Amino acid sequence: MKKSFQIIDVYTHFDQFWQMASNLTDEEYMDAWYSIFMKNHLNLRRKLVHEYEVDGYEWKSIVKNYVFSDLQKNATSFTKIGKQIQEIIPTIHMKCQELFQIEFPINYVIYVGIGMGAGWATSFINEAAVLLGLENILQCGWTSEERLKALVAHEVGHLIHLKERGCKDFKFHNDDLLFSIYEEGMAMWAEHQIMGYNDWHMQEGQDNWVEWCYQHKHILAQKFLQEYRLNEAQTSKNFFGSWFNIEGKSQTGYFLGHEIIKEWLKLLSFKEIALLPEKHIYIKILETLEQF
Repeated sequence: MKKSFQIIDVYTHFDQFWQMASNLTDEEYMDAWYSIFMKNHLNLRRKLVHEYEVDGYEWKSIVKNYVFSDLQKNATSFTKIGKQIQEIIPTIHMKCQELFQIEFPINYVIYVGIGMGAGWATSFINEAAVLLGLENILQCGWTSEERLKALVAHEVGHLIHLKERGCKDFKFHNDDLLFSIYEEGMAMWAEHQIMGYNDWHMQEGQDNWVEWCYQHKHILAQKFLQEYRLNEAQTSKNFFGSWFNIEGKSQTGYFLGHEIIKEWLKLLSFKEIALLPEKHIYIKILETLEQF
């Protein structure tokens, strides 16, 4: 029987690397990360850098402006958190198999990267993968066992959705923001099923995040619609980016997405929602947001 998952370690050698890199400037660190730390992980390095290039960003600029200062503060904790993630993956993976009957192998890649995200559901080495970036995980403050479990559950939720939609390369070939709020809503709902309760892992470090979101649900929905029609790219950052916020609350798009899917589940099953045509999805999202 083929192994249902494997954990790929791209972090435990960071401690040794950091002994050399801790006193480097940001430019020197980036060069060292690229040429020394990642020299034995060329596929992962290529994937991370390429993703920025596809989105029109220069990866060194992102690291310099958003990653490097926090990385300096958190570097000594990477190994500890990486090992913690490694310990919880088997439990979460087994739970996902029980609930969703996963029939495909998953590569869990734990690494120190360049700010591509705390979690990323994608493909790696031609198989479904969950990439877990320790630099972003520490930056978000998601270091408790429950937050880490929820993060892994969320990303597997994406893979389950991708599989249901028949995305063989485990990638949604759609960058429309309305599709993003749909796919994140599906992952949030799956995460909550896997965890057994509504954990809302992105609330960490944000006082009364859940209560605030429910109190401002109508305002968030209207703001999303207004901003979406004016500037889709900036709306995506404001509602989903951990480096951006709305009235001091970040990542509120995950809340809206979850509430949309919760509303649809009153009439449709998870599988039926997963298979909705894209045009139908767009229409339903706009209608649901207008009703909030």
